[in-house]
Amino acid sequence: GSFPSSSAERVLDAQGAFVFPGIIDAHGGDALHAGILDDPTQGDFLLQGVTTVIGGHGGRSLAPLSLHARAAEESLGARRRINADWRSVKEFFSTLSRTSRGVHFGTLIGGETILKVLSRRGVSRSGESELVAECAAALASGALGLSSRSATPSSTAPLLDALAHAGGGVLATECGVARSLRSRISQTLAAAERTAGARLVLSGLRRAMRALRDRQRASLLSLFTASATPFAYFDLSPHDASLLSIRELLPEKIAGLSESALLAALRREPIVRSIREEISSDGRSVGEFSVLSSHHAPFFEGRTIGEIARDREVSSGEAFVDLLALSRGEAELLVPDISSDELTALLAHPSALVGSFGASLTAAHASFRAFTRSSFPLFFRRLRALLPLETAVSKVTLLPARVYGIPDRGCIAPRMVADLAVFRDGEAIHTVVSGAVAVENGELTAARGGRPILRHV
Repeated sequence: GSFPSSSAERVLDAQGAFVFPGIIDAHGGDALHAGILDDPTQGDFLLQGVTTVIGGHGGRSLAPLSLHARAAEESLGARRRINADWRSVKEFFSTLSRTSRGVHFGTLIGGETILKVLSRRGVSRSGESELVAECAAALASGALGLSSRSATPSSTAPLLDALAHAGGGVLATECGVARSLRSRISQTLAAAERTAGARLVLSGLRRAMRALRDRQRASLLSLFTASATPFAYFDLSPHDASLLSIRELLPEKIAGLSESALLAALRREPIVRSIREEISSDGRSVGEFSVLSSHHAPFFEGRTIGEIARDREVSSGEAFVDLLALSRGEAELLVPDISSDELTALLAHPSALVGSFGASLTAAHASFRAFTRSSFPLFFRRLRALLPLETAVSKVTLLPARVYGIPDRGCIAPRMVADLAVFRDGEAIHTVVSGAVAVENGELTAARGGRPILRHV
């Protein structure tokens, strides 16, 4: 932009470099919730030019919390220094506002999280009006949108109703893997299109597409560009392996179990057999899965399931179940799921949003930190021969700002928040957050300009 009447208090050397708007990470991973409170610096994001991170996907969010859920979060806090002193979404944002962080943080509110709060109040899961009311309250308190664990109409309908009452917003949902995938996504897209102001973001599409033929994949992707007014998007990581919670690889009826119920289930052979069958579906090689983090079983971190199996003299399936039990269902795995060429084509799709699916954690294993920190430099390397640089930059700045309703980010212009990323030779050398220099010459500073991002109405 042009700033003819402005003067600078500080000058950064950007000679021979590109100056971008601050990058918006459109999908932080499961560990993001712990990281955003555990690590105020958020250095693994800042060092790649990320100034804003969006969380709360997959139906799970840090707010609202019931008293029971607060106790669980405080137990987590004993390990990760999280002080879960909020119940409502409004109180959550107030907690975030009391201390500054390296990056801005915006969140969706998970439908599953709200259902847990309602169940503690004695409301059944079929209490749709109560769910809609709670979702509407979350949106009114500043949430950027809502999220669901499943793209089924029964899961998304009440959330879309809440968005309709709130005048629109984002619904992010996992598309899952099913034979009727195209039909299910088509129904969800149609429902979202009928909801005024709604924007739909699907996660997990590339994993779901593994079982589809080329023609089926093309047909599925065409759904996102069928409307004259764009409202449907999908997000993905620039890595050729997905960072997944170990629970995301389990059969759906097991994935949602509490820790104690999960450990009890693993003592039943039929359950163990169903897990082995699920993780080996669609030709996946379980032995190639890598363990990036496991708080309860850190001795597995940085190793593949195959290596663990050889050391324990068991099959890869048995080693996976051992990891599941010893990690108490909290491990993060890197799962190869797409070829490099296929991934690059998806990243270039006009409806594609880009997320690290990672987190910045103070005590993370080196392999986990490398995964997160390399995400956006890798994105630019993948697309440099396919898209003009300005188009690639727009996909990680202006596009997510528009989709998530953050009108004061995404471009460099007067009255926009002063978030900047300066890249030279494919790496971020300076990062500026709200006008504060957070990274200078590739080194973190003490500046923390990040703030909670609230929904603009």
